[in-house]
Amino acid sequence: MKLSSTWLSILVVVALAAAANAGNIVTDGDFEGGSAGFSSSWTLVAGFPNNIGVTQGFLPNTFPQAGSWFAFFADGIPIEDHFYQTLATNIGDSYTLTFWVGIQTDNVSDGSTKGTQIYAPQLSIGWTGGGENTLTFPASSATAPYAEYTFSYVATSANTTLDFAGADSYNTIIALDTVSVVDNGQVPEPTALGLGAAGLLAIGLLRRWKR
Repeated sequence: MKLSSTWLSILVVVALAAAANAGNIVTDGDFEGGSAGFSSSWTLVAGFPNNIGVTQGFLPNTFPQAGSWFAFFADGIPIEDHFYQTLATNIGDSYTLTFWVGIQTDNVSDGSTKGTQIYAPQLSIGWTGGGENTLTFPASSATAPYAEYTFSYVATSANTTLDFAGADSYNTIIALDTVSVVDNGQVPEPTALGLGAAGLLAIGLLRRWKR
């Protein structure tokens, strides 16, 4: 009975720790704060003032979840237009980044590359110490429904910068919505995993022997 109580206590502690780490640490990740929320939560770097931001415009938002605001990248060149947010992270913790991206028609001429078809729609995601991931979409002026993307990273600093950079010159915009970063806790060392497995095996054998 003592063994069961001990393991129950351990499971409760683990569950509480997991719950503490389960929240989204991105501020205004759904962009529903509008222009004011975007400018106060994200740092914007734009080659043209209207090439990047948040809006309710363009075609009606086709995002599958609630909310009407979304961030966008319009006419621009790669890496020139981007925005970022610095997150408080725990060194060594594993983090899951999720977000949704869709392609919508851009009826606004807001940059010198509009309609030139120089750059296919592309979105780059940067994470401090985790390199850069780039999504490239079909080179056309066709719209595309929202799709979810997921990446995993390990924090190497107490302050981690999450950066989104986009480019599009095909009479479309890249629509970004519902950005989430969740802390999954420490990445176990291989030796720790081995010791844990050995411990569980020993406990199982002990219980079987007592029977």
